[in-house]
Amino acid sequence: MPDRPPVEVLPTVEGPELRRWLSYLESLHPREIELGLERLRPVLERLDLTDPPFRVLTVAGTNGKGTSVAVAQAILGAAGHCTGAYTSPHLLHFGERIRVDGRPASEAAIVEALARVEASRESIPLTYFEFTTLAALDLFRSAGVSHAVLEVGLGGRLDAVNAIDADVALITRIARDHVQWLGTDIDDIAREKAGVVRPGRPAVIASREAPPALLEETERLGARPRVLGRDYEWQGTPGESWSIAGVGPVRLSDLPGASPWSRPWQRDNLAGAVAAVACLAPESLDPPERVAAALSLVDLPGRLQQLDTEPPTLLDVAHNPDAARALADWLVAHPVSGSTRAVFAARADKDVSGVVSALDDFVDEWWLADLSSEGGMAASQLGTKLDPGRQVLEIHEGRPGETWQAALAVSGESDRVLVLGSFLTVADVLRLHSGSRHTDSDRTGHRA
Repeated sequence: MPDRPPVEVLPTVEGPELRRWLSYLESLHPREIELGLERLRPVLERLDLTDPPFRVLTVAGTNGKGTSVAVAQAILGAAGHCTGAYTSPHLLHFGERIRVDGRPASEAAIVEALARVEASRESIPLTYFEFTTLAALDLFRSAGVSHAVLEVGLGGRLDAVNAIDADVALITRIARDHVQWLGTDIDDIAREKAGVVRPGRPAVIASREAPPALLEETERLGARPRVLGRDYEWQGTPGESWSIAGVGPVRLSDLPGASPWSRPWQRDNLAGAVAAVACLAPESLDPPERVAAALSLVDLPGRLQQLDTEPPTLLDVAHNPDAARALADWLVAHPVSGSTRAVFAARADKDVSGVVSALDDFVDEWWLADLSSEGGMAASQLGTKLDPGRQVLEIHEGRPGETWQAALAVSGESDRVLVLGSFLTVADVLRLHSGSRHTDSDRTGHRA
């Protein structure tokens, strides 16, 4: 894998006051997820955040949202804008979810924002995600943010992030995931995602294979769509420098071609984020050299992230078939001469068979790990989803980190160990790799 900038090392254990708050948030609502905006609106009014004092880019979609947020924040920040980013879930520390100028907000600032939301909610039983979304918006105002990039947690139309009107909406690749909330019909899912657009405002679609219903719904809602391949486009050979045209008055050239921007689907995500920034703050794209420099420094923890192990360990949070197909595309372009052992653990609601089918031609052994303590499947349960006559299975009752260590121990220098299936799976390996201790507070609020 080509050299990449080091991923920022974050603390992995929250302080006692933040841990108490996160535990408290989990107790406020009987369900982890309950879509709807009616609970948020009165609290937004009391916080005086219905019309926030910053420009808003809202990012929806199934895969590519986190990458798109990171790109938009990097470009806006390089241009001198004080920029906030709100994402979920986190890998190691809650502060990853709320970032100001590219860095996690301090625990003190997070706690203060949570306290202000608590004082304003009165008796309204907010979910964990609703509460933290409001806290992020409040913190961004206190920090003097001028531009906020907000990642939708689930769906779009009824997600807590959509309680705020987006100045620009960005919709990434759409696929089937979270089917118990969004259903299995891809057109219905697309319409839910399109719910983040606003009449008369730009809506960037960063997918060449978007369901027709997405563009239809975007136009029906009165937004101004900008579609990849129609209104803007990138050009260049995978793995080499490339360019983007149609995103504003300047053409972006000589963009970094190495990972994480080596594959076409990665470039689709990046180009969509650039097109969204062109609508939100077009001055941020000039000069183009500054944009290219900012993109070369973007960190994407848990996305094609390589650990300094022998043999190499590749981490990817892919947890649905579409993301697994993208990962397979990367593996094809980056083969190893030995074996690939995949450490795999997943939540109970995931399409395990679809993920395995997408990767099976590129994985020699599947090492199954246990996530049952965090709402996921036990390794033995996961094993029932695979075909022992086709796949080589190693079923471990240990957690992902322990299973990863076992797979690494039997791998040679020409092999590769792949870790995937969930943010929780990747996070457990990252903690063990860094020698950090896992705490209950690290487990809250994960949906993937």
